[in-house]
Amino acid sequence: MFLIEQIQRIATREPDKLAAVHNGRPFTYAAFWRMIERTRRALKAKAASHGIAILLVRDMLDAWILSFAARSLGLEAALVAHREQVA
Repeated sequence: MFLIEQIQRIATREPDKLAAVHNGRPFTYAAFWRMIERTRRALKAKAASHGIAILLVRDMLDAWILSFAARSLGLEAALVAHREQVA
């Protein structure tokens, strides 16, 4: 979980530092951390009540956020290209 801790640390110390640019849109570490935290809370609620959460990933930014959020909760993440691949 080292990477997520590093993201949180940078978001706290340098919130306006550029974290990523996706489709021409810049994201600061503060914004990136807020997205991860919001997703983590939603995943925690779903996983606790259902034991599994299946999430639709729209783009690469979503994949990063979902991956970090899942890892922070100790959840396994499997990414598939099409929903038909989910058994």
